[in-house]
Amino acid sequence: KGDGPDGDPLKCKLARLHGLWVDRDGSVFIGDSEAHRVRVVRAK
Repeated sequence: KGDGPDGDPLKCKLARLHGLWVDRDGSVFIGDSEAHRVRVVRAK
């Protein structure tokens, strides 16, 4: 887990923030261009 895809998205490290998008339900999508990932923080 740790900083990997199954880790806690609120504690993950970002290499290079490239974009941010908020869905209608409040989920936040964070683009990380250096790590080639999109992190998702789901709304509760």
